[in-house]
Amino acid sequence: MKVFLSWSKLRSQKVAELLNSWIPCILQSVEPWISSQNIEDGELWFNAIQTQVSEIINGIICLTKENKDQPWILFEAGGLAKGLEKSRIYVLLIDLVPDDILLSPLSAFNQTKPNKTGLKKLMHVINNRTSKPVSTEILDQVFEKFWPDFEEKLKEIITETEIAASTTKKPVKEEVSADILAELLKSIRNLETNVNSIRNANMHVETIKTERAISSPISSLRIKRHINKFLNATTTEKEHLNENKAQLYDYIKARNPDSVLLRSRFERVLEDYVKERDDL
Repeated sequence: MKVFLSWSKLRSQKVAELLNSWIPCILQSVEPWISSQNIEDGELWFNAIQTQVSEIINGIICLTKENKDQPWILFEAGGLAKGLEKSRIYVLLIDLVPDDILLSPLSAFNQTKPNKTGLKKLMHVINNRTSKPVSTEILDQVFEKFWPDFEEKLKEIITETEIAASTTKKPVKEEVSADILAELLKSIRNLETNVNSIRNANMHVETIKTERAISSPISSLRIKRHINKFLNATTTEKEHLNENKAQLYDYIKARNPDSVLLRSRFERVLEDYVKERDDL
């Protein structure tokens, strides 16, 4: 299974290249793809990347302070997000926190910190998407073995790029044509559309849940249980329930403020309840 590693700017590139060499040590069935190493000489880099993002359904976006608003990152994310039902995009917050990307389309995707807990969880998620996932126990053992090396190299990258991150620019791969810029814009718009679709769908689901919770009629059995609790909590005798109907209704209403049909069902259930008591 392939995993696309998206990067832009120096720090992001270094971390992506570290992941490129480290992930196969943890998951041997996973083949990372990174543009800085997997594009053959003479191959058009834009076409190569465009092909990969359209075919690969797993992507890790190496996000930093200096690239979080870069069109190139959004372009690759947009390409990966075309098939959201199958695709999975993981945003690796290298020197960021979730609040830093609240206004970005990337905020809709899974966000992971490059620490031990975050990357172990990410490896398990990717492992479960492979055709033959390894067992949890084996994966944990392998991760523990290779984590110290990753952690040490990551610290070195952060240190080395501390100053360079704000001053160094990645060499331009080749002159960007108007057609490429148009593709970038189209991809970014597609990403925003897909993200908005996800958000709208989630909002729709939550609205339905809320409406169902609010409009769900209270059951007769539940009213009977409340009547029993009312009798146990007060000095009211069963034969005097009708005399304390208003107090009993307020008791049940306070515990079910959003239930519809409460009044009509309460009247019917109480009548049957009292009748059952009288028949005993």
